[in-house]
Amino acid sequence: QMGDDSGISHTQVPIIRAVVSLATELDLVVIAEGVETLEEIERLQQLNCHYAQGFAFGAAMSGAELGKRLAAQFGR
Repeated sequence: QMGDDSGISHTQVPIIRAVVSLATELDLVVIAEGVETLEEIERLQQLNCHYAQGFAFGAAMSGAELGKRLAAQFGR
């Protein structure tokens, strides 16, 4: 089925809601993987998803590369 502009389909929404609800009841957190757009981030926030990762935030990198980027960004 077609979804909204977020790229999340109408069939995925109840699944995401159920997973987030179950995780919340069990005091767990939910991390959505493969998030590629700002629209997906916004929709996941609306669905109370706790965290997300994917190309919307940046390409995969090693710990050393992450350290270099953080040092460059924050001047440390």
